[in-house]
Amino acid sequence: MKCIISGYGAHLETSLAMFTDHRGTPLWTEGIESPSFITTGDGYLFAITENRYYAAIYAYRKDGLSYRLTDRRSLEGRELCHLVYSEKNKLLIGSCYGSGHVICASFDPETGLFGDTHSIAQEGEKESRQHCIVLNKAQDLAYTVNLGLD
Repeated sequence: MKCIISGYGAHLETSLAMFTDHRGTPLWTEGIESPSFITTGDGYLFAITENRYYAAIYAYRKDGLSYRLTDRRSLEGRELCHLVYSEKNKLLIGSCYGSGHVICASFDPETGLFGDTHSIAQEGEKESRQHCIVLNKAQDLAYTVNLGLD
């Protein structure tokens, strides 16, 4: 079994690493800014950048014992903190705690590239703080928690 660990490292530091059960030396490392959440689907690893200024998503294709970056996209929103991938809809969906946006990006697993992107924010009197996003089993409904409505 392999374990991929992400964290809050700086862009030029190792912030993603894959390890095996018994080795302290990583099989693969990558340096992207603050990849605080990762998910997988269709043979890809998806990561985020969580910071106060922008939201970014990354796609990595499995390549032997490691992964290779195939695309990166910046999106409207701040402090992107959770991510889910729908294999059925070929769609990456994330929640931004800092700005309250829910972001969506279509994805083509054949090319490894993101397509159309959308960013929506809930409007109202209270500050929106989207946190955590999950799909139902049929992958036709996404649930997100807006902590700003507490």
